[in-house]
Amino acid sequence: MKQYLELVEKVFVRGEIEEGRNGKTRATFGEQITVGPIYKTFPILTQRKMFPEGVIGELAAFLQGPGNLADFRKQGCNYWDQWADADGNLKVDYGNAWRDFAGVNQLQQVVNQLIYEPNSRRHLIIGWNPPNVESLSLPCCHYAYQWRVVNKKWLDMIWVQRSADMMIGVPSDIIAGALFNILMARTTGYIPRYLTLQLGNCHIYQEHWPRIREFLNSPSFPEPEWYINPTATVFNFKPTDFSLIDYQHGPSMPFELKV
Repeated sequence: MKQYLELVEKVFVRGEIEEGRNGKTRATFGEQITVGPIYKTFPILTQRKMFPEGVIGELAAFLQGPGNLADFRKQGCNYWDQWADADGNLKVDYGNAWRDFAGVNQLQQVVNQLIYEPNSRRHLIIGWNPPNVESLSLPCCHYAYQWRVVNKKWLDMIWVQRSADMMIGVPSDIIAGALFNILMARTTGYIPRYLTLQLGNCHIYQEHWPRIREFLNSPSFPEPEWYINPTATVFNFKPTDFSLIDYQHGPSMPFELKV
């Protein structure tokens, strides 16, 4: 996670002040983080305690195509309430566009390509559907995903994101992206290796500024190993299929969620 910590430092020190939709930030634009290899250890923050269960449950819900709060809650993710209507309904392209974009099941398509056309440069899923954006409960922050097979063995992934909340969003996105690549690798017979996040607007909210030095100066611990049920795939994944082994971390360090 060294590159993540370096980017937090860069955004905090060199970021330009912006007034955004939900508050003042320091921000840079067009950044990249690569984590891994992830075939044995898992990229999760250790300087402060992370709570990965909700993120894992969120990915499980995305993979099934969510339409209601119940779809998240049954997977152990409980933070989508603020975007639902009075009946708990949600309209999101996360997951749904992966499974049906103008009639194309992109997830199944990429799985087939990885298995039967591993050298293709078209292993790509798009989640940004312009006609839908204004009617969505929440437009996609991460919206494109691409894979590459290396030496008929390794699977690398790129995760593209338009908006990157450095203190809350990105650490969770790293968890989700790494697990997504692990699942794609398990589904197609490869070994997960690197995850690269391509980030558009990278920002730290003003409310988070007072704790940045405390966070950056906190000691780190070795990344944990992980286990996944051998039968788990992108089509049947449940949060109970995945676990971290001996996750060591610093204390909880809450940062306010800006919506």
